[in-house]
This record gives sequence, structure tokens and C-alpha cells, in this order.
Amino acid sequence: MPTTAPPGACTGASPVERRGFLTEEERRGAYEMVLVAIATGYQPNQAFASVALRFQCHARTVQRLWKQAQLSHLGGNLVADTTLHMKRKCGSKCKRTDAEIEAAIRGVGHHDRQTLRSLEAKSAIPETILIRHKQKNPAFKAKSGYLKPLLTTSNQHERIRWAMSFLRPRQDGSHFFVKRKFYGYDDEVLALRAAKSKRFLTKVMFLAAVARPRYDVNRKRIFDGKIGIWPFVEKSPAKRKSKNRAKGTLVTKSVSVDSAVYTDMVLNNFAMGSKSIQDP
Repeated sequence: MPTTAPPGACTGASPVERRGFLTEEERRGAYEMVLVAIATGYQPNQAFASVALRFQCHARTVQRLWKQAQLSHLGGNLVADTTLHMKRKCGSKCKRTDAEIEAAIRGVGHHDRQTLRSLEAKSAIPETILIRHKQKNPAFKAKSGYLKPLLTTSNQHERIRWAMSFLRPRQDGSHFFVKRKFYGYDDEVLALRAAKSKRFLTKVMFLAAVARPRYDVNRKRIFDGKIGIWPFVEKSPAKRKSKNRAKGTLVTKSVSVDSAVYTDMVLNNFAMGSKSIQDP
């Protein structure tokens, strides 16, 4: 078996792959080089790799070109067909313009823009298009909104009176620096988020289960490794009425996690979730 490179091949370092299609002349030359290399005793894979190095393209490009020429011979053509069947400006066209995407994003409330997945659900624009729009338009980016103290009228008057009592007013550093991410444009003002105390910030513990992604032979598809995520919460009736809900309304509350609660979550959620994924 020959040990040298095929005729016409480049033996230098691997260059950067070109962007774009091969011309008709280059495609014909690549086919003839592969034909000469195989005729002199080289293996097809060796010929593909060497010719691809010569034309600065991928070896599979040369392999597809060779297969196309062989199929044209089998079809009855006297001359191998090496023309590019894929014309310029091919592929799927953009269904939405940048202005339409921006209008759809601006029509979604800030609290529904915390993740690209929630923005996708509310704006009916696929997440991949949102990612490309974010890369193409630097003005569209993730912004942080800080929690502001919720002040009543009397609170505001007290603050003004307290501030005026000092000759050298200084900045109050007792704010809660709790932030939440929103996707928006530079010219947008984030929605106001206020709370009386940090005790009103909901803190919930979650149990998440993942596994190694793998191919499922029985179902003929790829398992992404996501088993599930479950919050440690419970729904209990409200003991008192308020301006937001009536007495007895089911309210979701976080649960203090101890060994008993954790064991119950593992047995009733994680185990059942794993079993439902394994069952066909």
C-alpha cells in the first residue's frame, strides 16, 4: 500500500476550513484528484482527507462529491456529474424581521421576561431566534432589577423628616440588594419591584434530579438526562382573610425541610419520576 500522499494533495499543516461552496472548477478538480488517487492504490478515506486538505474544505465535502459522481455513473451518465445542485441563497428564509421580533418582545410584561423560555412562551417566538436576536442586537440584553422598599405615605414623610434632621445627609444603606434578571432593551425602564420587608421574599427549596444523557435504544431517541425538579411546598387553607384573598383559599407555602420531609420527597417524587421515565 502506498505510504506517500496522493498526487496533487497538500502535505502541510491543516488549514482553516473555508467558508462557502467550492466552485465548479474546484469540484471537478477535486473529483479528478480522488479518481487518480484511488486508481493508484490509495484508500478512499485517505484520498478524501488529502484532497480536502488541498482545497481547504472538510473531508465529508469531498466524500459527498465522490458519491454524487458515482451515482451519476450508475444512473447512465457517461460523464460524472460534479455540479453543485445547491444554488445560492438557499435554505429557509427569515419569517420575522428584527422589528417584528422587537415588537413581540416589548409586548410581553417584564415579569414574563425573566428567562428566555418564559419569553418564548409569552411571545410565541422560538428560543433559538431570541438567542440570535440577542447576539445581533446588543441593545437587547439581560438587565438586573433591584428590590425597592415599599413605602406608604407616612413612611415617606418620616424619611423626609429624618433626612432633613441631618446637616450632612448620607445615603441609607439598609436596602435589601435583591435583584432579579429581566430581558429588555436599553431604552426600557424596568418594572418597579417593592416589598415591605425581606420576609416577604419567597424562599423555596427544590429537589432536582438529573442523570447522564444517553441514547434510548428501545424508544429510538436521546434521553436528555432531565428527570425532574420538585419544590418543597404545600397548599393549605388561609386562616384569615385579607384584601388579596378570602379565608379558606388554598395558599402555597414553603415547607421546612428535615429528614422526614426529604425522605418523603425522594420516595414519592424522585422514585416515581424515575420509574415513569424508564417505563416505555
